[in-house]
Amino acid sequence: MKWKFLTKVVAQLATIVLLLALLFVFIAPGAAFADGESCTIEYNEDGSFVKICTGGEEGGGGGGESCTPGTVNMQWVLAENRGDFCLYNWTIFDQCTGEIFYKDPHLVPGPCPAAVVPPENPCTTFEIGPGGVYCNASKWLVQAQVSFPEVYLDVRPYPASLVRWPTAMRTQLQPNSGSGTLAYYSPSGGSSSSPHVGDLANITLTLSLQPVGKTHIQIPQIGVYETSGGSAYCISVNRIILAQGIPPKKFCWEVPSHPAAGGGPLAGTISGLDELPADMPVFAGFAHAPYHLFWNLSYQKYVRYCPCGSCESSDVPGINSWRLEGGKWEPFCDTNIPSGATGNCSVSVPAECNYDYKWESHSQGGEILPSQVQGLPPSLAADLDGNGTPDAYWNNNLTIRRMDDYDRVGTSAWGRSWNWGGTIYWGVREGQGQIGWPGVP
Repeated sequence: MKWKFLTKVVAQLATIVLLLALLFVFIAPGAAFADGESCTIEYNEDGSFVKICTGGEEGGGGGGESCTPGTVNMQWVLAENRGDFCLYNWTIFDQCTGEIFYKDPHLVPGPCPAAVVPPENPCTTFEIGPGGVYCNASKWLVQAQVSFPEVYLDVRPYPASLVRWPTAMRTQLQPNSGSGTLAYYSPSGGSSSSPHVGDLANITLTLSLQPVGKTHIQIPQIGVYETSGGSAYCISVNRIILAQGIPPKKFCWEVPSHPAAGGGPLAGTISGLDELPADMPVFAGFAHAPYHLFWNLSYQKYVRYCPCGSCESSDVPGINSWRLEGGKWEPFCDTNIPSGATGNCSVSVPAECNYDYKWESHSQGGEILPSQVQGLPPSLAADLDGNGTPDAYWNNNLTIRRMDDYDRVGTSAWGRSWNWGGTIYWGVREGQGQIGWPGVP
């Protein structure tokens, strides 16, 4: 009986070890993260990347992290602005997580940081929404508007992929501008054929939307595609930041778009997903790109100018004096008088030339910051540095384009595009041998 009992225990232990080994192979290294952990992977223009994970107790990690929890930094932090001077705390904090380890209770006086003066813009009426930007510069009798350009997200395969299947994505961004022009304006009755001084011509107001250069993407359960030892697995991330101009990057899913894994609406309820079965649940995410908004006002002004040293005659003060001319002393007005001396005569100096006239070009411009926009919709406010103040505008005009195997879009066999105003729908099917969802019938 004793040997039978030991044999049974050993068999049970062997079964547990085998199950753990199979579970390790199925999940694969790096596929899971600690609860509550949030990771962002950012691809730069040179092809390099960084991965930043916050939250969670363990895990995360991985090559390319830009910081490691526990990295200590020290700096003076502004505590109070007294107007004439400021008070600072000496603070020690975790450079990665932002956790404060120590803050000196003693305040140290010092100069205040220079105030940032927002650049002025000529817009007396300003409107911004998902469709674009409108500016009415009533002082200049001109108005302009610009629409948000399309943010391209090129994908393959789409609109569905398989579990652990390499899924490619790249982004392409473009600027856009819009102008309004007034050919001529004269406050005194002039015309282009007979201009008056002060007349304005070719008054042009231009609004420009310039991309920061990266697209921010969030899709449930998406991960970075990796291979090791002949096996493929997905390193989970919560957000992807793709730089434009780089080759497609590979992503994947460890799980299908099942409701238990965060899958949302059914394909049949979404316009444009006719290639998928109507009862197939899909992941619902979003993507948008930050843009900066600039204005420029250019015009020509008709001005009078002097092409020489003096275009008007003038009386120059002097002092009555005598000089020898032709053997005789004669009175004259000497203009070379000491500084501060009072003259008692003057000399009339004629003009060197006449005034001329020309059209003089002027141009001014700057950036329209989100902080200058009253009532900015939250969906358009992009806080890129995470300091609580928007510093760019989200462009949600996302167009998803399907690529072929050669990374081309618009081909006859695969060419198709979708635009849901920033929303992304993506179906993920179970691979062979992965039928159903653990714990869910």
